[in-house]
Amino acid sequence: MKKIILSLLLFVSLTTYGQDFLLSEQWFSRINRNPAAIGNNSDINLFYMNRKQWVGFKESPSTNMLNAHAFFEGISSGVGLIYNYDTEGLGDRALNAKLAYSYQTPIAKNMVLAFGVSAGIMNKAFDPDKFDYENNDIRPDIENESKTNFDMDLGVEFSMPVFMAGFAVDHLLNNRKDMLNTTTSRQFTGYVRGNIGLGTKFNLAPALVYNNYTSNAPDFLEFNATLFYDKMFWFGLGTRFDDGFNFMTLDAMIGIEWKMLRIGYGYDYSLGDLGNFKKSSHEIMLSLKIPKCGSKKTQQKFVRFMD
Repeated sequence: MKKIILSLLLFVSLTTYGQDFLLSEQWFSRINRNPAAIGNNSDINLFYMNRKQWVGFKESPSTNMLNAHAFFEGISSGVGLIYNYDTEGLGDRALNAKLAYSYQTPIAKNMVLAFGVSAGIMNKAFDPDKFDYENNDIRPDIENESKTNFDMDLGVEFSMPVFMAGFAVDHLLNNRKDMLNTTTSRQFTGYVRGNIGLGTKFNLAPALVYNNYTSNAPDFLEFNATLFYDKMFWFGLGTRFDDGFNFMTLDAMIGIEWKMLRIGYGYDYSLGDLGNFKKSSHEIMLSLKIPKCGSKKTQQKFVRFMD
């Protein structure tokens, strides 16, 4: 039975490791999935998130994400830095570092269209010595390897106070089909998000996300909704599942924004064929908005939780 479970987990690892997901709390900083999403204010925005997946398994997958970006009104452009580092217990790791640029143009009152590009490196490696599970003969015979490739993303995003929509192509130059290749495959992401006022204190932000991959990994669809109170506290619920309903999660998040600081926590509970084995996943998010020295008071185009 243990060998069957490990075989299933290995299949999930090979088909999804390296595939990027729009994580629950990533709405607060989407630039690693869409470079056009650089914020709607001119301050310096710092975002860090740690995700621990499949808690309960030895050396379960872990993701560290760091984004930094700012928008400059004078040139209608945003500049950002993207850094992701992923590790998993099957001996794989991935490092992705890119610079991002976006150009925003008003198309009507309170409506902005942004175009973005990011470029950098993707390094992926496999170390068979770290694959220390019992019965490790189920792992295909792969030697220690590490490869670095040029990586590039393109995206567009439309935003207004009550609605936001975006589309991006990530890892644009890659289109690998085989599961064991060290290059992350090309990925397409589309999303829409609303902002519905509920009286004077509450706002509801429903969202829909679709991820399409050119590799053997399944496509994913995500629904979620976040309720904000006084633009300071939030609580969200959602679900994410693949096109065959083999993998499914129920998601929840909670957070607070106080002055320049945001703190958030996200929890995913796995269902579907591997639900009993994957257990739960946890996300911790920290975000900081720093006014640029010598600049005037930040002019926000939209409510901040839409940035």
